[in-house]
Amino acid sequence: MKDKIWKDISNEAKTLIKSMLTFEPGTRPSARDSLQHKWFENAPDEVINADLMKESLGNLLSFNAVQKMQQATMSMMVQNLIAKEEINKLQQVFQVLDKNKDGKLQYEELLAGCEEHYGEFAKEEVDRIFRLVDVDNSGEIDFSEFVTATVNRKDLLQEQKLKHAF
Repeated sequence: MKDKIWKDISNEAKTLIKSMLTFEPGTRPSARDSLQHKWFENAPDEVINADLMKESLGNLLSFNAVQKMQQATMSMMVQNLIAKEEINKLQQVFQVLDKNKDGKLQYEELLAGCEEHYGEFAKEEVDRIFRLVDVDNSGEIDFSEFVTATVNRKDLLQEQKLKHAF
C-alpha cells in the first residue's frame, strides 16, 4: 500500500483492508468481526442533508400500499424506472438510519431516526410502517423495501414513466 492512491487513507483503514484480504479463510475476520473494527468506531457518521432526510422519512410515513398487487407494481416500477441519482440519495438516508450497519433497518433504528427528525413519534406509526413496508415479514426493512416505500411517487408516477412501464 505504497502507491499514491493510499496516501490519504488512514492506517486504521489500511489495517482493516489488509485483514479482510487475508488469503487463509481461517485467519480472515468474518464480516461481523470486520464491522467491529476500530476504523468503523472512529469513522464519522455520514452527514446528510436534513431536507433529504425529512423528505425520505415523510415519504416513508405516507407509504400506503394496501394490496399485494399494488406493492408488487410499485416495486417493479422502482426497480426499472428510478434514476440512479435518486437511488444514491436514498442509500445515503438508509445508511444513516442503519446504525448497526447490517444493511437492514430494525424497528428501533427507524423509531430513533423518526424521533430525531420529527420529534416525539408515535410507536403505532412505526408499527404501521413495518406492517406495510416489511413485505417479506422478516422483522426488518431491507434496502429494496425502503426504496419502494420512500421514493418520490410524484416523480415516479409521471405519465412518460408510466407509459414506459406499461
